[in-house]
Amino acid sequence: MLAALPRTSYVSVAGTEFQYSNIGYAILGGALARVAGVPYVDWQRTKILAPLGMNRTRFEIDSTIAADVAVGYDVDADGTVDDQTAAKEIREGRGYKIPAGGTFTTVDDLARFVAFEIGRGPASVLPRGVLDDAFDGLVATTPFLDRGYGLGFMSIRRDEPSSFISMGHAGNFVGYNASMWFHRQMQLGVVLFRNVTGGKQEPDRLAVDILASLIKGRQAVIQADIDARFKTQKASPGSETMLRALIEQLRLGRPNYDLMGPALARRVRRDLAQEQSAIVALGALTSLTFLRVGAAGPNIYEARFEKGSQEWRIWMNPEGGLDFFSHQPLAAPR
Repeated sequence: MLAALPRTSYVSVAGTEFQYSNIGYAILGGALARVAGVPYVDWQRTKILAPLGMNRTRFEIDSTIAADVAVGYDVDADGTVDDQTAAKEIREGRGYKIPAGGTFTTVDDLARFVAFEIGRGPASVLPRGVLDDAFDGLVATTPFLDRGYGLGFMSIRRDEPSSFISMGHAGNFVGYNASMWFHRQMQLGVVLFRNVTGGKQEPDRLAVDILASLIKGRQAVIQADIDARFKTQKASPGSETMLRALIEQLRLGRPNYDLMGPALARRVRRDLAQEQSAIVALGALTSLTFLRVGAAGPNIYEARFEKGSQEWRIWMNPEGGLDFFSHQPLAAPR
């Protein structure tokens, strides 16, 4: 890689155009290794793979995984199947390409990485706030605004049968293809491996189709919960306890972000000073009364404080997490 740098140049002026680049990631990997003072693969094993429990992931084939590595095939345009090129590249190694991907892993291990990406991983790998903010940095990569790229992740907008944006990444080298797509707000992800490159199948499309199906099922569960609670006018289980804890956490300036969805956590971090100031100005909470369930599913409460009253609305998911909240002063009775 270092020998290639003098012959490496920009495709376009920085910040004006998107261009995926393996050598770009190789340079980042080399820079990380130099700053850390350890080889890139050692840093990854210690700081990423081990904390996430990705114990079957390797940068090269060794004796512990050799028997489990699938044979890679490449299908030419005329249908010819090649099983030699992939084997040759595995034997000879990938050199500078390693920071750009190409690890040997399992569905279980990559699922652990997806869990980390959607916010369920240990903070020792990356603090939740830094991870959430990373997903705000996204630029469009097509004129149709249906695909984008961020800090090491891709995005695909899907309009049918329902609109959503999935994030993740895909990659391949001869004989092998992997797709990893997830939806952070829905807390769902898909991992798809294929030991064939070429041919007529589109692994990315299949992975996103599967994710779309999972999201549709998840939305149905959420809507059924909303419909049932609205019909019976019963609050979500644990919503009063959640709201009491939330108000106190905001007053102290120490919200429990682990209970929040990614979008809400980002908003609260951004507006925490304002939220804390508003709660402190109201004084201590003196009572909390459930009023009703709104048509869109919020649990609506009247919160009385020493110096005023507010209407609080909190949306909880079926697992008991907090998806959103809002509050406003209660109008004085006429």
